[in-house]
Amino acid sequence: MTKPKSRFPSSSFSPYLHALLREGSEREIPVKCDNAKEAIYLRHRLNTLRSVLRKEDFPQWDEYCRAGCYIDPKNPTVLVVKPRDSVFEKKIEDAGVQLVPGGNTPPMDTKSAPSASPSDPAEDFLASLRRGPKLNDL
Repeated sequence: MTKPKSRFPSSSFSPYLHALLREGSEREIPVKCDNAKEAIYLRHRLNTLRSVLRKEDFPQWDEYCRAGCYIDPKNPTVLVVKPRDSVFEKKIEDAGVQLVPGGNTPPMDTKSAPSASPSDPAEDFLASLRRGPKLNDL
C-alpha cells in the first residue's frame, strides 16, 4: 500500500512561511494579523507545512518542528512563533542546568541505529513448550 499523497507539496507554500518557522525555532517572532481568524489560519498553514515536510522526509523538517506557534492570549490577533521550550529556559538555568559547549545536544539518529530483530512468536511458543511448565503454572 502506498502512502497517500499530500494535497499540496511543500513547494506550494510561501517561502516566507518556511523562513518564519526556521527563524522561529531560534528566536521569538510576533506576527501581527488583521484579526483573530487570520492568526488562526496562519497557525494552521504553519502546522500544515510542518506536516507536509515530515511526510516528504524533508532534510531539516525536525528544525521546523522546534518552533511553536501560539496565539497571544492578551491579543488574539498576534501569532507568536518561538522555540517550543523557551518558556522553561530561565527556570532550568536557575535550577543549575547548563548547556554543553557548542549548543544543544544533537538529536539521536534513529534511522541508522541497529534495531533488535523481533523474535518469531511461533519459536517463542515452541521454546516454552520445550522448557515445560513453570512451578507457578502448576
